[in-house]
Amino acid sequence: MQTENDRIARMYHNLDPNDVDEILTQDFKGEHWGGTHTWDIASHRKYLESGEKRDTIHEQFGDGDQVCTRFTRIDIHDGKNVAVDVMHVKQLRNGKIARIWEMINFKQVEEQMAK
Repeated sequence: MQTENDRIARMYHNLDPNDVDEILTQDFKGEHWGGTHTWDIASHRKYLESGEKRDTIHEQFGDGDQVCTRFTRIDIHDGKNVAVDVMHVKQLRNGKIARIWEMINFKQVEEQMAK
């Protein structure tokens, strides 16, 4: 059975900048695991508007206000299509995503950019 948090977490992966206000809290914070990069709602909207991206969800599960999503994102970096495996832990509050901890396989990006 799909919960409302699961629906919002899946909606995030539509990567539609028009959905940002509906699915992210105004104090939203995203963070790469280890704190190497953070982003807020404004920078996230700008990222989504910056070109075509596509996510394929492989699995998603959650409990309470946390939802974990394992997916592949295809994006364009320096003119190259790059596919990377990603894991998100999303913390939801009042039906919106308040925080995302993101773990990216940077080695995949480096290998594809080197080709």
